[in-house]
Amino acid sequence: MDGCACGSGASAEKTVDIDYLCLDLTSCARCIGTDQVLDEVVAAITPALAMSGYEVKYQKVEMATAEIATQ
Repeated sequence: MDGCACGSGASAEKTVDIDYLCLDLTSCARCIGTDQVLDEVVAAITPALAMSGYEVKYQKVEMATAEIATQ
């Protein structure tokens, strides 16, 4: 069955959104380690998700200021 459940015949967009919020990718050992592992995991799972019809949207946000962290 193609399309979304509403019956319109339009394909439902299937995405996996990954937002990595980090503090400091230059000196924080915890952030750097997590960043490296997450990059590897996203690279490994992206082909399998693509075969299943999913698009991976991967975004890294360094929370350098209080304003960015609040957003």
